[in-house]
Amino acid sequence: MGLDLSLPVMWSVNGAPARPGRLDLSVSTLRLEGGRRAVPHDREIDLAEIEKAFVGRRSAQRIGGRSTLVLELRGGETVRIAGVERPGAVRELAERILQTVSG
Repeated sequence: MGLDLSLPVMWSVNGAPARPGRLDLSVSTLRLEGGRRAVPHDREIDLAEIEKAFVGRRSAQRIGGRSTLVLELRGGETVRIAGVERPGAVRELAERILQTVSG
């Protein structure tokens, strides 16, 4: 199974307000794009930076009440990602990231 995946998401870094955008997952990186055309906000994460990944169960971990993937990075940052259109997207993303991080 290949690792390429592209999804519309809401995402937040370190508890900042969530922003709509797109997630692109490749073999070695996770790229988040968002913001407005005039003020884009992008973030690229090397999968090797991910120390821990899990699906947030507590309301404080969720984005808009949605199932949310929580990534704890080696540098201390926390990134939360919620799918917006496709049911099961967060679970699929979590499985692919966990497979890569633990493999």
